[in-house]
Amino acid sequence: MAAALTRCANNGVVTEESAAYEDLTRHLIGRLGELRGVSSLRLERNVVIQGKATHHQIDVIWQFKVAGSDQVQTVLFECRHYRSALKRLIPFQGVVGA
Repeated sequence: MAAALTRCANNGVVTEESAAYEDLTRHLIGRLGELRGVSSLRLERNVVIQGKATHHQIDVIWQFKVAGSDQVQTVLFECRHYRSALKRLIPFQGVVGA
């Protein structure tokens, strides 16, 4: 599972600007999948999943099957729209346990 944990700017408050950025990400992923013949099973924004110890908010989750395969792939996206560089990112594997 490829992934990244999300943390919103402004102490976890989703602003109109960050929501629009997440919607754009969801839309672009969907279109790219369509262009590549990927069968999307789930493509959602602002999803809460259970991690090892707690729940985590995920900006965009995409579950899909590639043509000719029955295996479901899951990709989690963290949408960052900050003016400055990130100083810390929690390793996602340690959050959800791959």
